[in-house]
Amino acid sequence: MVFWFWAPWCPKCQSEAPAVKAAAAKYADVAFVGVAGLDGEAAMKDFVQRTGTGGFVHLSDEKGAVWTRLGVSRQSTFVFMKPDGSTQKASGPLGSDDLDRHVAGLRAA
Repeated sequence: MVFWFWAPWCPKCQSEAPAVKAAAAKYADVAFVGVAGLDGEAAMKDFVQRTGTGGFVHLSDEKGAVWTRLGVSRQSTFVFMKPDGSTQKASGPLGSDDLDRHVAGLRAA
């Protein structure tokens, strides 16, 4: 599973959205979940529409509960979770090559 922590006004998040969208489409056996925070739900919905990232699940985490639970303190951050529940974090922006490398690590588990 790949958690992508983003904020609607974040330029790094905006720039990496095409790579995340492509990776989610490419790796159908890996669940991608966008975790939006640091803004209101309307701005989050606008970001998803504007970036074309509606092909995978996004959570509105206005209060930061998921961010806190997974130890994320800034956007853009990715949390890669293996089937055994272990995680690895990476700060963005991550491009296609970086995402491919991290997802390959998940799939090798």
